[in-house]
Amino acid sequence: MAVGAHVNRIVIYALKGMDRIRKEVQTQDGLNAKNFMPIQQVHSIRHIEANADLLFQEIHAGVNGSILKMEFLHPSKGDEYHVILLLVVSKGKITRLVRFEWDSRSSLSEIDRKPSQVLADSERVPLLLIPLTYGTSFALVCEHQITVFKDILTGNAKGQAYQLEHYEPPEEPGSSKGLPIWTQWARPMRPTERGDRFVDNIYLCREDGVVRYIDIKENSHPMISSDYSAGILNTNLGSAFAALDLGDESNDLLIAAGEMADGGMWYFEPRKPLELVGTIRNWTPLRDIAAAHVTTVTSSHVLQETKRLFACSGRGPRHGVVTEIRKGVEAVKLGPTVELGQLAENGILDLWALPDRSNTGIYLMIAQPAETELILLPSSPDQDPQAASETGELDLEELDLDERTIAAGSTAEGFLVQVTPSSVNAIAQEHGILPLAWRPEGAFITAASFLTIPTRTTMLLVVLQRHEEFYLHHGHIGSQGGRIVFEELGESVLLQSEASSVSLHWIKNRIIAFVGTLAATLRIYTTEAGSGFGTYFEYSFDDPFSICDSLAVITTKIPATVCEETEDGQLVVCGLRNGTVRTLWFNEGGDEGSHGGERDIFELLSPGAPLSTGTIVQRRALHPAIAFVDPDAEPTRVDQGERDMLNLLKADDVARGEKFLGILEWFPTDGKKQYHMLVIHTVIGQAGSQEAIGRLLFFSPYLNDDNRIKQKIILDHEAEISAVATHGDSSLVYGCGNDILFRFLNLEEKKFKQTMKVTLRSPAVHISVQGANIHVSTESHGHHILSISEDGLTARWAERTSRISAHHIIALEMSLIITTDFQCRVAGLWQPPRPQLDRTAPLIFEALLPRSITRLCRMPRHVWQKKRLEEDAILGTSEDGTIYQLSLLDEASWRLLAYIQNMAMREPRICPYPDPRVRERDIEPSMARKQNMHIDGDKLIRLLERGSRRLLEEMLAEDGTQDRRDRLAILAIDAFKDKKPNGDIVESVLGWIRSLLLPAI
Repeated sequence: MAVGAHVNRIVIYALKGMDRIRKEVQTQDGLNAKNFMPIQQVHSIRHIEANADLLFQEIHAGVNGSILKMEFLHPSKGDEYHVILLLVVSKGKITRLVRFEWDSRSSLSEIDRKPSQVLADSERVPLLLIPLTYGTSFALVCEHQITVFKDILTGNAKGQAYQLEHYEPPEEPGSSKGLPIWTQWARPMRPTERGDRFVDNIYLCREDGVVRYIDIKENSHPMISSDYSAGILNTNLGSAFAALDLGDESNDLLIAAGEMADGGMWYFEPRKPLELVGTIRNWTPLRDIAAAHVTTVTSSHVLQETKRLFACSGRGPRHGVVTEIRKGVEAVKLGPTVELGQLAENGILDLWALPDRSNTGIYLMIAQPAETELILLPSSPDQDPQAASETGELDLEELDLDERTIAAGSTAEGFLVQVTPSSVNAIAQEHGILPLAWRPEGAFITAASFLTIPTRTTMLLVVLQRHEEFYLHHGHIGSQGGRIVFEELGESVLLQSEASSVSLHWIKNRIIAFVGTLAATLRIYTTEAGSGFGTYFEYSFDDPFSICDSLAVITTKIPATVCEETEDGQLVVCGLRNGTVRTLWFNEGGDEGSHGGERDIFELLSPGAPLSTGTIVQRRALHPAIAFVDPDAEPTRVDQGERDMLNLLKADDVARGEKFLGILEWFPTDGKKQYHMLVIHTVIGQAGSQEAIGRLLFFSPYLNDDNRIKQKIILDHEAEISAVATHGDSSLVYGCGNDILFRFLNLEEKKFKQTMKVTLRSPAVHISVQGANIHVSTESHGHHILSISEDGLTARWAERTSRISAHHIIALEMSLIITTDFQCRVAGLWQPPRPQLDRTAPLIFEALLPRSITRLCRMPRHVWQKKRLEEDAILGTSEDGTIYQLSLLDEASWRLLAYIQNMAMREPRICPYPDPRVRERDIEPSMARKQNMHIDGDKLIRLLERGSRRLLEEMLAEDGTQDRRDRLAILAIDAFKDKKPNGDIVESVLGWIRSLLLPAI
């Protein structure tokens, strides 16, 4: 393994063999094991005698210049132990090939450095270095050419240059005069029986998604035997690009993860357009966020104020998007892993999780083609799964485990129900209740579905086959006279075709049955509780293979394109046998359901048509735009023409070269009437340059007859406007260059009258107003607090540290200012009630994160979280798409968490690579350093995920005494305040930690 610095030095390590590494990973705790080390280690005589640490096999080598590229070359056939390391090194105007060689069976001390080779001027700045699989050949890819080198072991490598024509114009020319560059390459590994070992099939990908396919042959002249366009990927490409041989004649799968847009997977077949077969979602770069207040209706029909988090992300006119960020559904491993063994070999048709009334775990019913297995999964991860027959808890003789199970479930009374082709069986988990064994006379069961309605009645719907006819039959399962009964309701309903799936649902106080059929239809039946099925609606899919094998029903708002008035409806999601997923809007009203429309839920974005050869556009003017976006409308992408139609600005509203830096909604008032405006701050010219000028643009947000918004006021300035905030009823505070300006709007005259100014040492990047204070985060000199007095706009406090600020938020209830900067720090500044002598805001805490937070916003916690956590959560976002959740702690809570964190930092299962000095520190929390005030929530999450109670118990018992447990109890009592912990202090602390870590989105 070789590691290179940017300049002057590389380090070469000798690794253990793959077999040895594999064995160590399997015999230890995996890659996170404390003692795992893939690098070979050696003893010296002196170290053995001193019983000191092992030495690593490594060697440091100096190179004179900047290291542009570094790769290992493939050795020649029969020379497998020959290692060749090639570097491309640049210094001044000269670029050289630098080569190191050695025998892998020898010590690294025998590495031989070979004479370097100067590259031609056209190869001075290579974009890519590609080792070829035959001989010791390699290719250098530059902006306009690719050079293939061979015979490097016989002296200077001989190169053949080949021009890389840019047949495809840039996908997004932007304002650059240059062409897009080649950013990545991929080589699909061909099977030996199909591949030609003297040919390399290379995909070259440009940063705008243009892909070329190149064949490089060792014995041909020219060595590049073919070069043609493979297509265009609809993404911006950086380093994430790969190609997979699909095993067909010549078809490959291309995979690209966009750095500033969604990525995807494309099917490539020669002489055919690329076919997008899957999308890899990406919301980076995350530029800005906004939390919007919305009113929602809870399940108990109560109006509730909530917030939704929106972000602007992506890059460029084709990839810029507005994204709503919310917590997704993620499966978390809670219990043990079950090795199915023979069960898996026989084939598994379906799985059902059934509750265990004794609370020792859950039952897992596994349907196989000819039989059924029932397993108890214990709730404790320390216990092993076991067959239900071994527990002795259930009377399994009344279940038909020798048949295939069609459906399974549990009733409101806790009965376990099994449906097989020949019977409906139910057993109680308590003794004294007789089981159910219902068998349809002269019929077989082909499908079934359960539903428990609000009256705690469990309904069962089955499809019966009598000879060649199929019927719907239903009833409810309950208990009567000390036994479980199945009470049949109404008459059976004849189906016109065999059912492929059935599903029962409770919608608007009625039972709705959705029935998919082999005739490619979906039938919808309705009934009142306690009666038979009556009217139905039928929808036919568009082809005979669109057979609904499974479906789910989601209650949501029907879009305006379906229903004139917004109301709750049902989105029926159908999984079809042809591999697609379809949705139907169903609005159950009166005696008849109404079909509202159909669409594909997964829309594959097809690649655009190949662009024809022609003049390459070198520069394109980008014009700002304003559009109103409905976040609840259907997700859509718009082309250039549609973007122009959506733009609410007139052509003369924006100056040439003007860029919008931010937008603010403003509601100025004179006490009698309130106005509504959009305030946009801009820059004309290069942002940050002395020549740049700025403007404040004021628009009315209401549409005119021409579907445009009206421009009200323009304020011109001699520097860019970097940040804006509202102040009072009708005033604005904004940054213009290094100045902070305060201006009052006279609404009667519609003119700005009063102007106050204060000059800071660097421009503002974010401004907010809290009461009488104006908070300003600056570009280079940290945070400042200003106020308005008789003397005008004056500075009250300033941060002691000069930091490159990014954003801030005010925690007024704790008199704290939370600031972030571009050095990956989050700082808490205390805002004293009266100015200090040195007029500085003291630093209370400081956290160092892996990445910089560029935006902060408040997010109310969910109703169930507010019972334990009084404060709103603070969300922070980074440009790479990372979202942080920040919580402010009182001292007692911090001491408890810091105590646990200090123990966790010594535990390799939580922190595999700890700082060696950690064990020298006391685990008792200390406020000596501001960085100690930071609690890393990720460490706490790893504690919960990698052992929870068991792991915390081990950490408490590590010193062999009761001291740590006693100290934990004292800290917990202080942190919980009035909420006294229950008798189990460890479980109380873990539950409290879980509540702190609940996400606010």
